Order: sequence, then structure tokens, then C-alpha cells
Amino acid sequence: MTLTRRYLVVTALALWLGGFTFYAAVVVPVGTDRLGRTGQGFITRDVTAWLNLVGLAALVPLGWDAWSAGRRGRPMRLVLWLVLAATLAVLAALHPRLVELLDDATEHVQDRRSFLFLHKTYLWVSTGQWAAGLLHLALTLRDWRRADQTP
Repeated sequence: MTLTRRYLVVTALALWLGGFTFYAAVVVPVGTDRLGRTGQGFITRDVTAWLNLVGLAALVPLGWDAWSAGRRGRPMRLVLWLVLAATLAVLAALHPRLVELLDDATEHVQDRRSFLFLHKTYLWVSTGQWAAGLLHLALTLRDWRRADQTP
């Protein structure tokens, strides 16, 4: 069961954090060069909905593994799990508000000032989530190493 749980954790983090990292570092700049900021924004609208669903699914094995970590590793990983869940909830709440400001018919932003504020907030929360996920990964690897060394 340990191997299965660890496999699910690695797969979940690779898809969620890896997908986010690749999208932010490669797809957004390339898409912006090709389509402009607004065109890329319409693609991002759809991709971020999927990233949030992947994040929701990833919380299951991450929570299971954190709970299984034992008293030494459990508290901090569970706190980070709560941070990941909370940031995901904030992103899920912000996403529809951003979508409402995008006009599909004209492919323009309806209220640019509101959109920019909400978008900046979304980016900061996403960055915090990504950092918490990376820290969660580091602590997970530490705890796995400890568990493997314990007779």
C-alpha cells in the first residue's frame, strides 16, 4: 500500500505542479507572442479550470499520504495541505468572476480595471499555492526517506 500511495502522490504532484510550471513558463509566453495577451487569456481561462480540477484530485493522495506520515511529519504537511486546499478554494471562487469579465463574442475584456485586479490576485494566490506545493513535496520526500530508514 505504501508504494501505491507514494506513486499516486508523485503522479498527482507531477501533473499539478509540473503542469502549472510548464504552462506558466512555456505555454503562456509562447501563446502571448502568437495570440497577444487577450487571446492567450481566453486559452488560460479554460486551462486554469482544468488545473484547478487536477489540483482538487491531487489533494486526495496528498492528504492520505500526509495523514500516514506519522507524528513527526504529519503536522507541517497537513498544514501545507490545508494551505493547498484553501488556495484552491480561493482560485475556484475567483475563476468565475474573471470569466464573467471576458466577452466571448468580441474576445475582449469588459471591465479591464476589475479584471486586472482580480487577475493579479489570482496570480499571487497561484504563486503561493505553487510554493506551498513545492514545500509539501520537499517535506514528503524527507518523510519518505525517514520512514525508509526506520527499521
